[in-house]
Amino acid sequence: MNKKTLYLLIVILVICILIFSGIKIITHIVKTKKVKELKIKPDKITKFEINNISKKEQLCFIKELEKWKVYSLNQQEEKYDCDENAVKQLLEKFSQIKLTDIVSEDKERQQDFEVDQTSTGIILKIYYKDKPDIPEKSFIIGKSGFDYNHYYFRFFDKQEIYLSKGLEKYSVDKDLTYWRDKTILKLDRENIEKIKYTGTKQTFELIKKDNDWYIVKKSSQTKPDTSKLDSFLNTLCNLVADGFGEEKYWFTKPDFTILIETKNKDLIKLDFSKSDKGWIFVIKNQNKQPFWYVYDYKLNTFRFPEF
Repeated sequence: MNKKTLYLLIVILVICILIFSGIKIITHIVKTKKVKELKIKPDKITKFEINNISKKEQLCFIKELEKWKVYSLNQQEEKYDCDENAVKQLLEKFSQIKLTDIVSEDKERQQDFEVDQTSTGIILKIYYKDKPDIPEKSFIIGKSGFDYNHYYFRFFDKQEIYLSKGLEKYSVDKDLTYWRDKTILKLDRENIEKIKYTGTKQTFELIKKDNDWYIVKKSSQTKPDTSKLDSFLNTLCNLVADGFGEEKYWFTKPDFTILIETKNKDLIKLDFSKSDKGWIFVIKNQNKQPFWYVYDYKLNTFRFPEF
């Protein structure tokens, strides 16, 4: 092969590469123009559904009297109060979804990007208050794109596969327990007048007199250490569970009990029982439902109270 022929082949190869690259760029530009603007208005949402395909779990969130409720569509369980902050954060993420580019229009690629209806994607349906039975938006969030801020996205009834940002898949890949309100006790410490602690190793009372706290053990009465008292009261007045206990773990005799008396003379009784799994189970006012658990390290101030 002479130099002239070799040179000609190189020129042809370069031209082919340029033509191919140009076609890709043009195609990209055309597709970019097709990208839809997704506008979700959180203030209009009164219901939304999350269908986790791989876990076969469908959750429905519904707004009733300005409060969010959640229940399982699989088991038709009762409606539970939601963690309002968790729902609020998710609604904000809905409004932040942006479609940045069309990746493919090939139906055969849907499974590759996990935006088909049989893989590990997550289907979301969003309903507005003016059309409570017809989804305003229905789409599938698939696997992550080139980073964990971008995820593949497809409208439920469309072929186009988009790259999106604003809503991460892990934000909706949560079970029912995550979304439920796990508040055990939310109380203003200024409304407490007396606390009685009854445990296997010690018993004492915390009594408030003229805005000063005193600890009473047997016949002695002393002022508690302020920082230790604050830690005890702050934990008690903002008590949040990590989950909900199963009936098989139900206990009959608590390891320690805290009885709270408010200014209105209301009584709140909390029973605590240590498990061998690193949990402490809690019931309130002797009610078996809800039946919470808290990781024991979070309640050391109760298990080993010192003042």
